[in-house]
Amino acid sequence: MSQSNKPTRGKSMFDDLFQINPNRSFLEAIDDFFTDSFQRGSGVRVDDTKKAFTVWVELPGVRKEDIDIELYDQSLRIVVDQSESIKESTTGYFRQSKSHFERTIALPENIIVRDMKAKHKDGVLEVSFPKRRGRKIEIE
Repeated sequence: MSQSNKPTRGKSMFDDLFQINPNRSFLEAIDDFFTDSFQRGSGVRVDDTKKAFTVWVELPGVRKEDIDIELYDQSLRIVVDQSESIKESTTGYFRQSKSHFERTIALPENIIVRDMKAKHKDGVLEVSFPKRRGRKIEIE
């Protein structure tokens, strides 16, 4: 079969795993692959800068009262449990719907936990941690 007659296939998310940056270890490449793959389209964005570590979670239609944020040793757990009961006026039946969302995010070691801030506005939860600065070492 010639190259032009070769069947083509769509790109799989696993194709990205094998495009490893040679300056990174295999384990780091796997970690990046799964982090990127599961954050695409999940409505979770993480920004890790010199001054802060911030997590944004898109939660359209979720009330602040339905969100639980828990802090563990080096992880942040965000849980949303919603339930709604609606009585159908024509039939008299109750319809109940439940939804559950849970995400655990690893936190860097240099965050200042006591200064953590969380806010919920327009369907977006933002959780932010300022970071401690390391001691600067002078080079001789």
